[in-house]
Amino acid sequence: MVPFSQHTFGPGVARPITVLGETSASFLSAAIPTPVCDERGMVLGTFVPAPAKTPSWVTPELLAKREAEGGGRPLTDILRDLEAQRAK
Repeated sequence: MVPFSQHTFGPGVARPITVLGETSASFLSAAIPTPVCDERGMVLGTFVPAPAKTPSWVTPELLAKREAEGGGRPLTDILRDLEAQRAK
C-alpha cells in the first residue's frame, strides 16, 4: 500500500476519498475489482485494488529461471484430484 502523497497522478484525476475505520479493511481485503455501494445498495462505482508490488528480491532473471525450470502439474490432473476429494 502506498500513501496518497507518494502517488503520481496525471491531469483529470479526482481528489482522493478518505475511507475510515472498518471500511478500510474491506477495501484492503479486495483482491479483484469490487462494486462499491451506498446504504441503499446503489452502485457508486468500482474499487480496483492497486497491483501487488513484487518483492525487491524477485528479479526478472529469477522469474525467467523459474519459468524455464518448468514443473508443476497439469490443470486437468489438479481438477480431477479435487473432484475426487469432494466426492469423499
